[in-house]
Amino acid sequence: MNNSLQFLKRVRFFKSLPDSDIIKIENVCQEKRFEAEEVIFVEGSLGNNFFIILEGSVEIWKGFKTPNQDSLGVFGPGQLFGELALIDGFPRSATVVSRESSLLLSIHRDDFNKVLAESRTITLSIMKSLAAMIRESTENFIEDLRARNRHLEEANKQLRESEERIAASLREKEILLAEIHHRVKNNLQIVTSLLNLQSDQLKDRQVYDIFQKSRNRVRAMALVHETLFLSSDLSCLDSGTYIRKLAATLMRTAGIPHQRIRMETEADDILLNLDDAVPVGLIINELITNSLRYAFPDSTPGEIRISTRLVDEDQVELSVCDNGTGFPPGFDFRRAETLGLTLVKGLTEEQLEGSLRLDQTRGTRFTIRFRQKKLMK
Repeated sequence: MNNSLQFLKRVRFFKSLPDSDIIKIENVCQEKRFEAEEVIFVEGSLGNNFFIILEGSVEIWKGFKTPNQDSLGVFGPGQLFGELALIDGFPRSATVVSRESSLLLSIHRDDFNKVLAESRTITLSIMKSLAAMIRESTENFIEDLRARNRHLEEANKQLRESEERIAASLREKEILLAEIHHRVKNNLQIVTSLLNLQSDQLKDRQVYDIFQKSRNRVRAMALVHETLFLSSDLSCLDSGTYIRKLAATLMRTAGIPHQRIRMETEADDILLNLDDAVPVGLIINELITNSLRYAFPDSTPGEIRISTRLVDEDQVELSVCDNGTGFPPGFDFRRAETLGLTLVKGLTEEQLEGSLRLDQTRGTRFTIRFRQKKLMK
């Protein structure tokens, strides 16, 4: 492996390492020859090896040997692929095939982990490189969105010229919108995971509860984008589907068996604009969370009911009620200083421009009415 040291120096993860550390990595490398048309790895398979091309060339394929297969490019000597396998066993994002008899240098993740365990400098170098890759990926994605947006704006000027161009442009918009919902949902899930990781290290119960509530709020927003991403219509949200998913998620997170507290949902076929969907989701999250935490002390059984209905052509009524202990006598929710109820009031009156009413005749019932915004055509 006379040239392997020079090839390893080209790897982004290793560029800042001294030769002594690169030699440690070189010692766990293996050479392997692949013949023409031999598959090196398949899209979707778990990645365990990282490869550098010493001789020959390989071709990268998306959807290999399917009707929609697409060649992503050809790599030659000195180029590398599969490097994320060194960090984690991510599924391969493409299929790689040798175009001719090719000699590859590979590193197995288990061997690489042993090197990491022995060298702090290699670990720090990889962490810095990963941070740079994430930053570069984010910048490229933003620029890609801007470029697509410029392209769409130009296409919109020419829509009247051809029905086919109109259909193609609309389809491109749908793909872009789906991608945005998908990215936003993934980013919000990352925030949720970070809050989970941080809360696991907390010893103060009050601070832990704050983190858990914040996590549920982020999860409620992520669920809006997930439901839209999976929907056939990306411009509006099926409130019934969303409410049932959110209620089930909150029950599961709270760890309360459904045999003790029943969760009932009654939802008319109401479609919500995205501007309405997010505040509605946050309001439901706060009210259900309050009921689960305070309405049924000492493992008391009970029922929580969420309903939505149209009371006018464009006026929506949302009701969240429980048959629990209720608020203390003389309680005025409008003067409450808790973040949860403050959010409910603010979202109802400022975001939805609606009204909020509390009925404590039997348990607790919050009723919210707001005028439905027009859906995008």
